[in-house]
Amino acid sequence: KAASTVPPGPNLNISKPTGKFQSLLQVAQEQRLLEQRAVEEMAIYSKRFLEKQRQDAEILLSLIKREEAQADMILHRERMEEEKLMEEEKQEIDRRREEQRLKDEEAKRAEDIRLGRGEQADR
Repeated sequence: KAASTVPPGPNLNISKPTGKFQSLLQVAQEQRLLEQRAVEEMAIYSKRFLEKQRQDAEILLSLIKREEAQADMILHRERMEEEKLMEEEKQEIDRRREEQRLKDEEAKRAEDIRLGRGEQADR
């Protein structure tokens, strides 16, 4: 308020922009406009770049997930094959034990018969 009440005097000599100053002001405004456009273009470029990076990351993630799924399937298949082989081995062991048990029973019967005949002959 105090400044507005001061009457204009010879000490308040405010000159209007000269032609040289006006052209410098215009150059500065154009420079600022160009800088603003450059910043906006960089922002657009950065946004596009980040979007591309995000898309690439999603693609890589899906490839990794696919590889993991394939690895899981391979592991499952290998486990199933291993279990099948172990079951076949167990069955083979059981079959051999049964064969041996039958042979042992046959041998015992043969021995019993031989001993039984031998006892009959002693009488």
